Amino acid sequence: MDRRIRRTRDAIIGAFKNIVFQTRYSDIRVSDIVNKADIGRSTFYEHFAGKDDLLVSSMEWVLAGLADSAKPEPDIDAVFEVLDHIWGNRSKGRNILSGQSGDRFTKALASKFEEGLLQRLEADKTGQSGQSEILLPPVFTANQLAASTMSLLKTWLSGTAPASTDTMAKALVRSSRALIFM
Repeated sequence: MDRRIRRTRDAIIGAFKNIVFQTRYSDIRVSDIVNKADIGRSTFYEHFAGKDDLLVSSMEWVLAGLADSAKPEPDIDAVFEVLDHIWGNRSKGRNILSGQSGDRFTKALASKFEEGLLQRLEADKTGQSGQSEILLPPVFTANQLAASTMSLLKTWLSGTAPASTDTMAKALVRSSRALIFM
């Protein structure tokens, strides 16, 4: 990516992250982000389709960490780190993971899961994975994994039942494996 493009994207994401921790997500407007990043509105739209697209881009590492739970050899520390971040920002998390932004996040998470499942299937074809073949087409499993993950996160963040971050990380890994190899 061109250095100027990366710098502009970083400025937009940085401005957004600054705003999102001070303002309710639903109250944030593109104009707020544009002003904070000191860019033009058209520049914003050259990089992002809108506020929800920016949210997903700014949470790329969160999506990747959650999707790691479905890998053949999951990095439990990466899953834990993401969950620890989510728990530490749970008031924002409850807001972001609901409504339209929650739907967008779920869709992006399903895409991350599908990407990993497709890689796993390719490895199965070449005999590199050592795993049994996935039963359902990846899109079904990816959507099921995303819905399951979101359900666990929403329940956890709502305070309905207590669970440590470590327990949640282990539960995500186990439930992901169970869904993939039904």
